[in-house]
Parts: sequence; C-alpha cells; structure tokens
Amino acid sequence: MSNSELEIVNCPACDSSDYSVWMLDGKDTRYVKCKSCGTIYASPRASWSSRYNWLDQEFAYGDNAIENALIRQEGLSYEAEIIKRYSNSGKLLDIGCDLGDFFSCFNQSEWKFFGIEVSPSAAEYIRQHYPAEIFTGLLNQTSLKDNNFDVVTMLDTLFYVDYPKADFKEIFRILKPGGYFAVEMPGLNYQMLRSRGLLCWLIDRQWTRLCTDSSYICWFSPKGLKKLFTTTGFVVDQTISIPSPSVSRSNRSNIYKLASKIYYNQFKSSSKHVNANSWAPRYLMIGRKP
Repeated sequence: MSNSELEIVNCPACDSSDYSVWMLDGKDTRYVKCKSCGTIYASPRASWSSRYNWLDQEFAYGDNAIENALIRQEGLSYEAEIIKRYSNSGKLLDIGCDLGDFFSCFNQSEWKFFGIEVSPSAAEYIRQHYPAEIFTGLLNQTSLKDNNFDVVTMLDTLFYVDYPKADFKEIFRILKPGGYFAVEMPGLNYQMLRSRGLLCWLIDRQWTRLCTDSSYICWFSPKGLKKLFTTTGFVVDQTISIPSPSVSRSNRSNIYKLASKIYYNQFKSSSKHVNANSWAPRYLMIGRKP
C-alpha cells in the first residue's frame, strides 16, 4: 500500500491530535492512543477502498454471516429488551444490520423496520426475510428525512466508521425529538486485554488478534464515546453492560464459557460508573435527542 493511500486522522472521539503510539506491526499503518480520552484508533490508517472490500466480503450472506448471527442472537435479544424500556413502538433504524436478526426481537405490528447494510447480499437477504426497508451502503449515502425515527441503533459497528462525529450528527438530525440512539461497543480495557498479550495466546494461541491495516479503525473508551454523544447534541441516559457473544461460540471450551459468564455476572453486579464499562465484555450506551 502506497503512502498516498494512507489516511492520518485525529482522535475520532474528541478530535485531539495528542497521542502515544500503541501498536506497531511492521506495516505503514499503526494504532495510537489518545492522551485526552484514551480511545485507541488507527492513524495512519488503511484506505477506505481496501477496508470496504474486506467489509463486503466479511459480512456477505453465507456460512460466516449465519454463524455470526447465531452467536449474536442472545446479546441482540438482551439489547432489544433494554431499548423497549425507552420506546415500545415506532420507526427503528439499525445501522450495520448484518442479516437483520435484530428485527426479529421486535413486534412487527408495533414497529416499522429500516436498516443500512454495507453488504449487498446481506441487504438482499434481509429484504427477503423481514418487512424492512433496507439501504445498501453507508449512512452518508442515504437521503433520510429530518425527525423521522424513534430509535436508531449501531450495534457492533462503530469501530468500522470512518468519521463517527459526522455520523452522530446525521443520526441526531434524523431522530425525532425525544428519540433514542443506542450504540454497542466492547469495553476498551477488556477488548485490549483479550486481543493482545498472554490471555490472547492462552485462548487463541497467538499473541495478538489485531492488525493495524484492518477495517477495525477505532475502539472507543467509554469516556470518549460519551464525549462523542454530548458534543453532537445528545444527552446520555444510560450505559449498560452486555454479555459477551463469545460465551456462545461452539469452539470455546466449557471452562472458558463458564469463566466468561462468571466474569460478566460479577462485573454487572459491581459496575456503576460509566468508565467502569471499559472492563465490560460489551456495553450499550443510550443517548437521547432533547
């Protein structure tokens, strides 16, 4: 990859340019850590075209997508029940909707479903299996109406987004006043502990799962994510820890699954402060448009 294809960016959470180098792997790309909010992000990062090709292949309809959907179903159901506490009917837009399984968690007579999916084959699968209006591509490629949706969700998706602040502003625009925006992210400390070092080697027999030129271009700290919400106009109503989907993976040992459940239950009972969610397997941050 030539240097002309690389992109140098500031922190996607707080726009700070003050960072420390966090990971080098012999490529022209690297991961850095924001000294202001603690978010880890790629800069320089791989070009959008190379990352888009990976996303299209990774989330295309097929065996991998089906397996991922099955793994995610328990967590999606959990998140749907949380969202229903805030809104029990209306228009739901799911950004990065994969195979549309999140829609199955809602009553079709009470909700109208909309989705944005980067993979054409996955988008077509949703159209065939759910009463949903699906846009193929990216949020900034749609022409959605102002004040149109009651709930917008972005689940397990934000780390692929090139310009999160622009997307958050767009979501603020298309939400109705009083509408909710829910974002799911892995806890930053949990994810980094799991993805690099001794724990990664013990579980996956490799020292890191990370690659600096991949489509994973940012992992937000809870502090950074909350900053992104508030600077784009949202009021953060709640942050809730979510069980890790890795507990459901068929290739995990029973000991690993048990340890994951014990960790999550212990964390859930003790975590109250938003920044403590950095140690959560995953968490859901819910913002409201005033």
